Amino acid sequence: MPLAKELPPLEYLNECFELRDEGLLFWRVRPREHFNSDRGFKIFNTRFSNTEAGGMGTLGYRCLHVPPYGLVKAHRIIYSIYYETALDTTLSIDHINGIKTDNRPENLRLVSDLENKRNARIYTNNTSGVNGVCFNKRLCKWVVSIKLEDAPLHLGVFDSIEEAAAVRKAADVKYGFSERHGEPL
Repeated sequence: MPLAKELPPLEYLNECFELRDEGLLFWRVRPREHFNSDRGFKIFNTRFSNTEAGGMGTLGYRCLHVPPYGLVKAHRIIYSIYYETALDTTLSIDHINGIKTDNRPENLRLVSDLENKRNARIYTNNTSGVNGVCFNKRLCKWVVSIKLEDAPLHLGVFDSIEEAAAVRKAADVKYGFSERHGEPL
């Protein structure tokens, strides 16, 4: 199921969820007008009220289905409820400590997509073990690049991975990437 294109209004979220201190969402007894029938209203509230909402999504984030809006990441709902704000879906919610399941409000911050990417861990398909460093078989050398404002910047070609890693680390510092950018999960 694809993620919702827009978040439900804050009033709707407050009718649906109770936010607990540890960053967990629990279903409230939802009002009748959220449902198409008395039967659906009774079944949902009997089964789910006062239970933790959502489950693990495929990317490691807690997600939940919020009819009629669709699938929503829990940290987006938590941020919206805690800070009492409607969220623009063009902005990202960053987990400051990098732990996708740590949805405590003090661990969440509103950032641009670019800023969020500068705080990302190393991709699982990375084969060199260093962000922005790959081995070029034709040259038999290590190639270093960094992505800035959606445009890659070539940083050089090196004989050793240690040289390449040092250049990339310096670029991370120069261009404002977080200290944990590129660390393994």
